[in-house]
Amino acid sequence: MSSAAAPRCWTAGEMGHALRAAFAMGSEQRTDEPLAVEIPNGLRCTSYAPRSFQAMSELFGISVQRYLWEWDLDDSHALKPGGGRQGQFLKSRGGSFLLKTILKTEFLTLMDVLQDLYQHLLQHPNSLLAPFFACLRLAQGAQSSYVLVQGNVCDPSGLPPQLFSHKLEVFDLKGRAPKRHLPRPQDGEVVRDTHLSRLFPLAKDVCRLLQDQLAADLAFLQAHQLMDYSLLVAVARPTSPKDSGSMAAGSVVVVGCPVGENPPKTGTMVRAPKASRSAFQRYYGGIAAAAPATGEVFYIGLIDSLTHYNAGKVVANLCKRFRWEEASLCTIPPKHYAARLRHYAACVFPAAPEGVPAAPLWTCTVELKLPRAEFEDPAMEFPIGVGTAC
Repeated sequence: MSSAAAPRCWTAGEMGHALRAAFAMGSEQRTDEPLAVEIPNGLRCTSYAPRSFQAMSELFGISVQRYLWEWDLDDSHALKPGGGRQGQFLKSRGGSFLLKTILKTEFLTLMDVLQDLYQHLLQHPNSLLAPFFACLRLAQGAQSSYVLVQGNVCDPSGLPPQLFSHKLEVFDLKGRAPKRHLPRPQDGEVVRDTHLSRLFPLAKDVCRLLQDQLAADLAFLQAHQLMDYSLLVAVARPTSPKDSGSMAAGSVVVVGCPVGENPPKTGTMVRAPKASRSAFQRYYGGIAAAAPATGEVFYIGLIDSLTHYNAGKVVANLCKRFRWEEASLCTIPPKHYAARLRHYAACVFPAAPEGVPAAPLWTCTVELKLPRAEFEDPAMEFPIGVGTAC
């Protein structure tokens, strides 16, 4: 018996062409009816909810010209594996967007929550939820893939290259205890909860604002029965400590065009950080760390938020509890998942003591213990080790 054909790997050029054509046509749509888009190489493309995604783009001030420039790609741009999840992802030309292939179940979840998500983002300009700007289905013969475009939480385009390194340290946090001992990540690899050995200190007022917004975002995800998402934190460091204070927050910096190229006349300038609708994106596109000696910048967002807690996840939870501790699982009910991550975030984003310059790495050991009152199941109390900073 012959095995099923492997899913087709779309090229960057094909995906870029499809996104540009779909967005240009969608900008003229007045309904959310699926839109058939003609693209070369025998591919069929369907753009879903074009009007809703156009409204999302307008909410975030994304022009048609800028979007078209970002996705003007050729096949020299590489698609990368999607980490621990199936599929591929691709960064746009200027780095402001990410494209990723998603499962059909995630596509159906997105269609269910899209209108409510728009209203949530409209009412919460500081939301940490990564916004979505397009969803397509690419098909050729019997093979097809769903692709999603979202904002890039780790977008360094607001960092002036003469002051900051664009090589970010990225942390993917779920607030769970480690299942097993994992090798330490190499330089440039994403750091998980298991190897988190630092905190992310913030000014007291920013810390309070962050916790309040995180609570609202987690309540939204819980209400829609979503779980297994991550709190993504990216850290940018100045190229030299003495440079960290040489530019004021909110300064206008022209970025977003590859080095050595003159920017096209339309749609290529990334707007100044002060123009962002979010209070968490106004210091070089991120948040200033409460560590003026080093001038770190934090980029924070909630990602991978399209996993629905269905019957399959319930069964998976029951099966996994025989092998691993409940504290290490992601397949837990949305209420428990949200409460766990909220408590975890309160510990890893401490408010810096007033009047005391805080180092970016605090020498400390942190144990997070979730109160029983947060859970329906009293057996859900557990410690989560953050480790010792050095």
